[in-house]
Amino acid sequence: MATWMVRATEENVPVDAFVEKGAIGLRWSGVRNLGEVTTLAALQALVDAEYPQAPPGERHAIAEQLYALRVEMKVGDGVLTYDRQRREVVAGVVTGDYLYNLRLFGGAPHTRIVQWQGRVHRGDLSADARLKLGQVRTLFMVRDSVWQEVCEARDGTLSPVRSFDGELLELARVEAEQRMRDLLADRVEALLPSELERLVMGLLEATGLHCNGATTGTGATRCLLASPGGLGLDEPRVRVHIDERRRSALDVADARAFALSLKPGERGLLVCVGGFSLEARRDVERATAPVTMVDLDLLVVLVLRHYDALRADVASLLPLVRLYWPA
Repeated sequence: MATWMVRATEENVPVDAFVEKGAIGLRWSGVRNLGEVTTLAALQALVDAEYPQAPPGERHAIAEQLYALRVEMKVGDGVLTYDRQRREVVAGVVTGDYLYNLRLFGGAPHTRIVQWQGRVHRGDLSADARLKLGQVRTLFMVRDSVWQEVCEARDGTLSPVRSFDGELLELARVEAEQRMRDLLADRVEALLPSELERLVMGLLEATGLHCNGATTGTGATRCLLASPGGLGLDEPRVRVHIDERRRSALDVADARAFALSLKPGERGLLVCVGGFSLEARRDVERATAPVTMVDLDLLVVLVLRHYDALRADVASLLPLVRLYWPA
């Protein structure tokens, strides 16, 4: 059997309604009866047609969750939901097939009947189990070990657990930070060429360099000159090459050509979201003129490092909010 976590929220369905009516329900009422849907591709087509203005990633997540409820979830599977007000995890078992029901929960018509079997306080679970129940999706699968721990806590057979585990908290922080970096990388990769240029120029300004004149180059190549004074008279003079390719690495010939184009006293900044081939990296490392190579990962690092110093119009390309994490 599989175990599923279904979030009961005010914008989805309050947990009391789940328990009172012996069922779970998902929103996205714009997607109609899924009774005839058997493949993820077919469900994705329905979601895309109903929510064309939503970002592709959001539409994909909706389709995956509805598909899990409609096809992957089976009678006999375990179900968990969370009562935030009481800080309790509610456990049950799926007893019915998928049903499109507009009357049960109103705006959450995609339903399954559930037999609820009991509650356990969140504090009685291990830090590992609490972290695994903390994903942001409305519906997701959890490991069998979490279901086992919830059942043992419900039955009073669970050994006492530590309420706080610093190692697991740190692991969760690292995982959350990596997810954040991946999402930010997706945003950077989706920037238009002109927006990517503005971002690079903004990062240069945040480090005390200013661009001299207009960008030169055509097609997939954009070049500019930066220096502390902005006139190209002060050192260091940095010649910046922005390559627009996104899905392929910069090859050794292009990297070498850029390194050889640098004039005496100039430093090079080579930016390519698609990354660099191993041969290109090795060739640039052997070049006489100093060249820094910036791929997508390093670009994300630079954005995070200098975000507070970016001009407002540059920061608006990648809007971020500050998040506080337990220490």
